[in-house]
Amino acid sequence: MLYTHINGEKRLEKTKYPIMFRRLIRTLNNTCVFNAKRVRYFDNHCNVCMYCTHEGCKLFRIKVQLRDQEFLAEVYSSGLNYHHNPEDNGLTNHVKRIQRDLHKEALKKTKAFSFRSDAVDMASPTQLNCGNLQGIKSDDVVRKIRSEAISADDYDKDDFHDLVLMCNDKENNFVKHVGVPSVHCYSNEQLDILKNLIKKQKPVTGYLYATGTVVRKIDKNSKRVLYYVLVVNVPLPRDSSVTCPVVEMISSAHDIAISQWRNAFKEFVLKHNRLGQYSQIS
Repeated sequence: MLYTHINGEKRLEKTKYPIMFRRLIRTLNNTCVFNAKRVRYFDNHCNVCMYCTHEGCKLFRIKVQLRDQEFLAEVYSSGLNYHHNPEDNGLTNHVKRIQRDLHKEALKKTKAFSFRSDAVDMASPTQLNCGNLQGIKSDDVVRKIRSEAISADDYDKDDFHDLVLMCNDKENNFVKHVGVPSVHCYSNEQLDILKNLIKKQKPVTGYLYATGTVVRKIDKNSKRVLYYVLVVNVPLPRDSSVTCPVVEMISSAHDIAISQWRNAFKEFVLKHNRLGQYSQIS
């Protein structure tokens, strides 16, 4: 949490100390929503000034001293009781810097809804009753952070250029075609699932779905972009099954594009003999 200033003096890292003190101070006060304001440095200590987000509530001063490579912190507040307006419906603070990075890492592995649901389940009833939603962020904030985490691995910030570069990447075998008005996606692993199904049962029935809620428009004037997917039911042990996508498409056209998508998939299967003797697609 410390770094050495250019003049040789010890300073608190701006990206880390607010989060650390916010966590530590909860052992003394778990009702207020803490925000760091500034740090004042003196010869042998520093004062961290914090405040509660609720208007008219308390101010805090944390006197921090470094002793034998450990911190000694003394917390002072402007009052004994908190003052939170019931009409505020609970307040929180912004997710910044290292805290945002931690959320990004977690949201790479989980959906936004599950992430927020877990935060609600783990929230302290005492804090919630006092209007402290510090550990719970809105749906929009969580989705925004997850979008940032996922887009960090994009080839390009522009959506179309990103798809073109992905298609041209020899190590990427998922995006097969990028053009106007559609993008075709299917992998060898997906087709292997279909191949195994055909060996066990003939014919295999696929179900075509389309939705416009998972793909954003390129700009506000563009047509509605739909995500198409052909899925099959894959049997599992104990008489259960799972729905698995085998062919996918993103398109802003919804007539000729479907026919082109079907023909391209059929040509790919026949060309590479991915389904062997079972490569009959109607």
